[in-house]
Amino acid sequence: MIFPILSTKALAQTAISQIENNSVNDREFNFNALSHGYDENINVSDLLNLLKSSSEKEMKKGISLFNLLFISLFGVGNYLDFWRVFDAQENALLAKDTLGDDATLLQNGYTTTEEMENGTLFVWCNEIMFIYNGDTYTITRYLHYTDFKFFEGEPAYIVGKVSQELINKTIY
Repeated sequence: MIFPILSTKALAQTAISQIENNSVNDREFNFNALSHGYDENINVSDLLNLLKSSSEKEMKKGISLFNLLFISLFGVGNYLDFWRVFDAQENALLAKDTLGDDATLLQNGYTTTEEMENGTLFVWCNEIMFIYNGDTYTITRYLHYTDFKFFEGEPAYIVGKVSQELINKTIY
């Protein structure tokens, strides 16, 4: 599968379209947000306001909230591919924000279950990471998986590359 790596604004618009084209129960949304530690008064209108904000920071909050609550609001049946791509797109933006010049994003990401070359930046099971000599290193947490193997054919969502300097700082 090939998918575009979207800007923050375009990703926010994707979330807005998903909300506007599918019914989201305000009460259910509020309950799910509350169960994840959000303010008890938050509703779908608040989420849409975040996503439509002129502030990139506010849009990113909305994107994150949308992604966090996606499965509980829409289920996964008909929307699993949509959600996994959305998650990969959000994580690509997070990696770029976190790593700056040490991350180069692709224009179009893609999925694979094949061996990846060193420095490949990818999302797998909702975690952004890169690979080096078969070991993976997460970007947002200090997790390191040795001898990476795909679990039950779950593909990696390739979103870019990391610099050799980052690899050297992380590995050595």
